[in-house]
Amino acid sequence: MVKIDWDKGFLDTNGRFHTRKEIEDWYLEEMTYKIGEKKGYLKIKSRLETKVLPLHTDAATRKYIKDIASHVKDLLMARPESLMKLKKRAARKEKMLRKIYGLELPPKVVDDVILKLKKEILEAFNYSEFRKDTLAKLASKLNVKSCPYCNQHLTLCVETDLSNGADIELLAEMQFDHFIDKAGYPMLSMSLYNLVPSCPLCNNVKGAQELSLNYHPYYPSSHDKFSVNLEDSPLPSFYGDNINKINLSLRPNADYNNKKRKKTTASYNKYSYQAVRNSRHKDIIDEVYVRAYLEEYYSRNGNFTRHEISNCMSEIKSLGNEYAKKDKKRP
Repeated sequence: MVKIDWDKGFLDTNGRFHTRKEIEDWYLEEMTYKIGEKKGYLKIKSRLETKVLPLHTDAATRKYIKDIASHVKDLLMARPESLMKLKKRAARKEKMLRKIYGLELPPKVVDDVILKLKKEILEAFNYSEFRKDTLAKLASKLNVKSCPYCNQHLTLCVETDLSNGADIELLAEMQFDHFIDKAGYPMLSMSLYNLVPSCPLCNNVKGAQELSLNYHPYYPSSHDKFSVNLEDSPLPSFYGDNINKINLSLRPNADYNNKKRKKTTASYNKYSYQAVRNSRHKDIIDEVYVRAYLEEYYSRNGNFTRHEISNCMSEIKSLGNEYAKKDKKRP
């Protein structure tokens, strides 16, 4: 996993630098529309109050909707740690609603009512509409070029000419993962720090899984407290005969807090370590081994002429890229 440090700012696809505050201000403005000279009326808040609230007459549901409407700005701009707190808060409120509904309705009907309410809230936050324009702009500003979850696939944002040749369309050749599932927590569907640029594979595999805050790409965690080590392994062959014999281990650094080490290591073994052991990482190690082994061999002057060495070295340097390209194992 690659952590994205918001405090360092971002260089967008046009070469302009943006601070964290500038992106936050821009994003909030994108969620805002003007009435006369007055600013600050949020479209989402208006939809909740004018479209969702009138659909419900019971006091508990109306209170629930009003609570979301009164905290729209907080929901949109909450940073990772606050996001997790808002998630817990939403879960508690949903539990209370279920308890109230359960006094009069059977469990299956309660599930249907909650699901319908969540869909209404999701529509009010209007993610499907915002993703067409706002999220492409966000991708351009963040300009994260590699998926932070796997660091294997590209997450590019590009401009393309439209058919008439006169206009430019901004396309995000990637997806935004909702770190906190938007179906389960629709009020967080448009939260800035809940939108993580990712490749389609990671977005699909992660799905609605609930991960701890340590796995949030925008949250500085204990990743730097661990090292991935290559154990004693046989030299790989060109044909990858020994690739499955490559062994990787995850080790906590000596300065890592002993009390946290055991718990965090177990958590890493469940997610990150499995990813590290994935064949994609072994492919890379295989290629590095091949290059290093052959470079030493071909660099011996007694084995080849200078001209032969030059030609062989060029082939070695491109070997890994060509190998990966032919097998389509990574971009």
